[in-house]
Amino acid sequence: MNGYVEFMSERLRHMHRLLKPTGSLFVHLDWRMTHYIKVELDKIFGVTNPAARYTNFVNEIVWCYKSGGIPRDRLSRKHDIILWYSKAVKKHAYHKQFMPYTEGTLQRGLTQYKKNLGDYSLSAQGANLTDWWTDIQPDLSPTSELRKRYPWPTRKPIQLLRRIIEMASNEGDLVADFFCGCGTTIDAAEGLYRKWIGIDASKTACEVMLDRMKEYHGVITSLNARPMTGKDFRDLPPFKFEKAAVRYIGGVTNHAQVGDGGIDGRLAFDGTPIQVKKEAKPLGDNDRFRGFYQHIKQHGRGIYITLNGYTMKAKERAAGWRREGLDVQLLTVDDLLNGNYREQPASVSG
Repeated sequence: MNGYVEFMSERLRHMHRLLKPTGSLFVHLDWRMTHYIKVELDKIFGVTNPAARYTNFVNEIVWCYKSGGIPRDRLSRKHDIILWYSKAVKKHAYHKQFMPYTEGTLQRGLTQYKKNLGDYSLSAQGANLTDWWTDIQPDLSPTSELRKRYPWPTRKPIQLLRRIIEMASNEGDLVADFFCGCGTTIDAAEGLYRKWIGIDASKTACEVMLDRMKEYHGVITSLNARPMTGKDFRDLPPFKFEKAAVRYIGGVTNHAQVGDGGIDGRLAFDGTPIQVKKEAKPLGDNDRFRGFYQHIKQHGRGIYITLNGYTMKAKERAAGWRREGLDVQLLTVDDLLNGNYREQPASVSG
């Protein structure tokens, strides 16, 4: 948790720096990390008195949805939190939004209209939008065209991003998403005549974005990525090598570099554990390698990365883990550079 907060805080500070005076920042989180990141955002945006009538903290938006099961030992978790901050107090762009009326509201309005002979009517645009959003649902249908073409684990409905962009920006403004995933934000921004920048640490995500923008909008752009070579990796000291390897495949590095329980990072979107070792010789079947099994077993999958390769004993042990149904990848730097790795589980197509 501390590593994630530090990782996010560093990036949120730069996002705050890049905002223009009328700009807004939206941070979408679930129940696990919202409260920690809210504290950091208050520091970054200078919210010294949260009780003040107006601050840089504009709204806590609750996005409710109907997906998920019914647990036996707790309440169902049916919402995410979107934190809205503005660069300057009361100077941010804002356009009033509306939520469609429910069937019950429409029926009551019609009844009241008939009773009063026309002196009561509902707005044609809908009800004024509040900070409680219930009318947009995630697309969970495995047969939907968008989900089949872009099966990204954390993909948000485009209606959600369209609402945010319409509400807090003007045509021609620049919209940037620094954790862009499969590109829903830039898809929405393009359709609303905004300029956009899409950024992601995942090479796969960037390639999906390129395909999506070309298919849906005819936009042909390029992937602006810093190239890494085998020599670049070999010249790095061990700790920097670990961080570079984790980030190369779209992972988040650990806050601690020692005493980390054998884990050097995790994939950003699902927490898959990543172990990295810069070995002068191919990895043997040592205690560190065997110990990684517990992390893989707990999560269901894992990624191990070395500079040079693996002994036959290590490969055999990993094959045994796979026979248990665990998704294990043994990778080298050459695999990373050649794109011979999977960021998503083997069961996810595309």
